[in-house]
Amino acid sequence: MRAKLMQSAIWLCAGAAFFPIHSITTMPGLQGPQQASQERRERYEAKKAKDIAAVEVGGEATAARRIDLNGATGGWEVFVKVQNQTYGWKVIIDRDTWTVREKQKVANR
Repeated sequence: MRAKLMQSAIWLCAGAAFFPIHSITTMPGLQGPQQASQERRERYEAKKAKDIAAVEVGGEATAARRIDLNGATGGWEVFVKVQNQTYGWKVIIDRDTWTVREKQKVANR
């Protein structure tokens, strides 16, 4: 009886240890409200980065994308189109301080 009880306890512990790991690895990612909240935050931050870049350069921000930048939070790479010019700007914005880190001239897209 005691051996059977020990065997059941071992199986219970092994099952409890296995199933949470298994369920985490098979999860496809965020779902429902968490994913929607993260997408809203991404749109908000992209708009904020575009606004900062447009004011800094004096043009119209056309595209923004997340990039890895010196730390955990990263940054944004924004392309700004300048009217009546043959060039535009690529502006790198830091997500920690929301300041311009770098500006570089590029061909208009």
